[in-house]
Amino acid sequence: MPLFEYKAFDRNGKDIKGKEEAHSQEQLKIFLERKGLIPYEIVPAKEKRALSFSKNKVSSSDVSLILYEMGILYDRGIHVTDIFEILAKQFESSNLQDLFVLARSKVAEGTLVSQAMKEMGIFPDFVIEMVFAGEESGALGKILISASKFLERESEFKEKIKGALTYPAIVLTIGFLSMIVVMKVAVPKIVKIYSQFKQDIPLSTRAIMAFSSFLTWFFYALPVIGLILFLMRKRIFTRENVDAFKLKVPFFRDIQLYSVYTSWNSTLSILLEGGLPLDAAVEVANKTVNNAVLKKRFEPMVEWIREGKKMTDYLKKYKVLPDSAVRLISIGEETGGLEEMLSLLSSIYRKETEKLIILFMNYLEPATLLVLAVFVAFFVFATILPIFNLSVR
Repeated sequence: MPLFEYKAFDRNGKDIKGKEEAHSQEQLKIFLERKGLIPYEIVPAKEKRALSFSKNKVSSSDVSLILYEMGILYDRGIHVTDIFEILAKQFESSNLQDLFVLARSKVAEGTLVSQAMKEMGIFPDFVIEMVFAGEESGALGKILISASKFLERESEFKEKIKGALTYPAIVLTIGFLSMIVVMKVAVPKIVKIYSQFKQDIPLSTRAIMAFSSFLTWFFYALPVIGLILFLMRKRIFTRENVDAFKLKVPFFRDIQLYSVYTSWNSTLSILLEGGLPLDAAVEVANKTVNNAVLKKRFEPMVEWIREGKKMTDYLKKYKVLPDSAVRLISIGEETGGLEEMLSLLSSIYRKETEKLIILFMNYLEPATLLVLAVFVAFFVFATILPIFNLSVR
């Protein structure tokens, strides 16, 4: 149905603005009058506002906050259509308002909450699957809050990495720009002076000249190299190749694995606590695995479970998780505390991931300064030495 913007007076004469879906302006006028409003302007809403808000313009922290608010309101007994209406008013100054109005109309027509959220285009796919699972199991409020907490932890984790990499990136950028200035300004002048005195240029200075020539060639060739890589991207830079490379880099391999273990165990624990069957919960949890190589190991587990086999047997046979984790999951299966054991594993791997990142940053900062100091010292030496030699002679 088309979306309309309206202006109306209430019974107290107060001016009210809003948006509603209706088949026609006349139908919306009748609907508003039944609500006790006196509409004096009804116009079609601008479609670009409803469609311009793309997924990548909503941060994970914002999505987390929206899910948390939805979960709290749902647990307080507020109907989903009313929840979407509250959120639409809350985001009145942004394009999100149109999306929530459309979602409310979809749900009012009988569409599933998960489908309405999917059509909004701001929620990750695995969150949509979790919401669908919550609808099926009758634990929608709990699932919404759990999904919110999960996204919040993921967002905090990413912010920590970005924050930790900011300082080294700034230092390296400044150092690189300084070296370019030395190569393009100071070194040519020294070479000119040496040519006037007909003296041999020192080896260190020649090395910088060669490096400068290489960079110049590289910058000229960069468009061609970029074009070749762009044309070959589907063959070289496939998702599977990139993810396989991540698993071969020694230090980052552990971070990638622990991050996947954290999200998978956490999601599976949340879904099982929400009452979802194990096979369906595993199927949704597998969608949180963001590495294509690892995902291939997890996906066949769903059919394995549906065949009546134990999940731990699959984990052990195909080495999907470390042996210590499989043993804890096995204990959880035998004692009826699988959800708690999965939650415990999620916490363990999250802490391990954080330790690795802290360790990496503790080494990265001094290593960055050391490398930069060596380069700067060499460039200074290569710049000053020729001048010193000329003054001695």
